[in-house]
Amino acid sequence: MTVNLLDVAKASIANQFTAGWNMLRMAIDLVHEKKWHYSYISYHIIETAQFYMCSN
Repeated sequence: MTVNLLDVAKASIANQFTAGWNMLRMAIDLVHEKKWHYSYISYHIIETAQFYMCSN
């Protein structure tokens, strides 16, 4: 059985992308609905997701 490295890389990138979006969803779900009117909470959630999804 041969392993195609390109397929492995594609699957890895797709899994990382999905994991990043799942973390964002969990962060959004943890914020109480009444607190969503505070813009700094929304900004912090998006900023955190962006940090974890960046290439560095």
